[in-house]
Amino acid sequence: MMTEQSGAVDILWWISFVLTIAGIVLIILTIIRGWRHPDEARGKKTLLFAMGIVPLGVVFFTDQALFHSMQEVEFCNSCHVMEPYVDVLQKSGEETLAAMHVQHGWIRENACYTCHTDYDMLGGAKAKIRGLRHLYAYYIKKSQKPPELYEPFPNGNCLACHSKTMTFMDIEEHSDNIDEIRSDDISCLDCHETAHPDYSAEELEYEYEDDD
Repeated sequence: MMTEQSGAVDILWWISFVLTIAGIVLIILTIIRGWRHPDEARGKKTLLFAMGIVPLGVVFFTDQALFHSMQEVEFCNSCHVMEPYVDVLQKSGEETLAAMHVQHGWIRENACYTCHTDYDMLGGAKAKIRGLRHLYAYYIKKSQKPPELYEPFPNGNCLACHSKTMTFMDIEEHSDNIDEIRSDDISCLDCHETAHPDYSAEELEYEYEDDD
């Protein structure tokens, strides 16, 4: 089933594709015309447009498509070591925080991105950089180790949604320690269940070999 976001991503990819083809066609036509009319200024302007302006448009729309694609769970699932973590989101009876948020509809789409993107001005950019580091570790270093957070999970990611609910401050542990929670002196994960299953490297390697 196509979501509104996936439809927008497809449109961005098509725009990039059309611009790429248009740029190639303009370059070919300009080269052919240049052979026949080498001193014509119009051909040089067209070539500048095809090799200068059009590529900028391709880069812009491609970058937008990639950025939105990186928000989807399918992007995270494209790395083999992430498959067990993604599969468990829909596993019946699973009670980890991530699975509960997805199965109860608390996060309707982009589950990985929603929780792992910091809610500050540069949160999206930092999430993208971390994603690139993950890709480097997986495809360049060929790492099959269980993924780890680069830094402790910030409570702000939880508070962005939960602090707005009617029941959050009604819980005594929350109201009594709200300052420590907001400052990350107390982690949400200190009290709540594990966000994801704790897979060992051996388990991930076994599943990796099992699929071959």
